[in-house]
Amino acid sequence: MAVHFMIQIMGHMDVIGFISDGFNIYFPIAIVLLCAFTLFNIGPRILNIVGIQQFMIDSEITQELVDEGKELVRRGLSQLLCCLPVA
Repeated sequence: MAVHFMIQIMGHMDVIGFISDGFNIYFPIAIVLLCAFTLFNIGPRILNIVGIQQFMIDSEITQELVDEGKELVRRGLSQLLCCLPVA
């Protein structure tokens, strides 16, 4: 039986229990699912359904959130600048 180059460097995968019990089968499947979730933008959609606001592309809500953030930064800077002692 030929020994592959990977086995020569890393050793046999059955030495570590959780790897030999199916990691090398389920990990590539998990990577493919993760890529599909990213490709079809499923993560932000699920978060939006649950109620956690995310920035969605081409959304009116996104512009409202950006404007609200700018207003909060403007208020924070004005409060910070008015309370600084003059040297």
